[in-house]
Parts: sequence; C-alpha cells; structure tokens
Amino acid sequence: MRGRVWLLLSGIKKARSMYESSVARRLRVEVKHRNPAPNRYSWEIFSADRILSVEESGDRFRSWEDASQFGKKALQKLAANLIAGRGPDL
Repeated sequence: MRGRVWLLLSGIKKARSMYESSVARRLRVEVKHRNPAPNRYSWEIFSADRILSVEESGDRFRSWEDASQFGKKALQKLAANLIAGRGPDL
C-alpha cells in the first residue's frame, strides 16, 4: 500500500513540476528604455502567445540592471500566482 501511495505522490509531483516549467517557459521579462533621464528604464512581462504585455512596472529605474532585477522578481511572483490559480488567464 505504501508503495502505491508513494508512486501516486511521485506522479503528482512530476506533473506539477512539468506544469510549473511550462508556465515559466511562456513568460519573459523585457526591459524598456522609454523615459527621459534619470529614471529611464522600466520592465514589462510578456506571455509567448500574447502581443501586449501581461504586467508592467509602475516604477522607473535609473539602470537597466535594476529594472531587470525587479522585473525578474515580479516574473517569479506572477508565475507563482499562476501556478496557484490566482493570476490572469494566459
């Protein structure tokens, strides 16, 4: 009996991992340079099957690196919400 339960749980974990990686592969962060100095950079999150962005930063950043770092954090948060069923339909 324990072997069956372990096998079932193992299969569930594998399916969840495949879904999580599928969500992560469909999303990307792009850093944009659209604003005047000093805070000229922002980030946007795009889905592979959409033309418009899924999410945009409300903040502007002084450097490309800062915008990229905050965009990646937002991407991780969005992916976690999508996996939990709390995000927008992509």
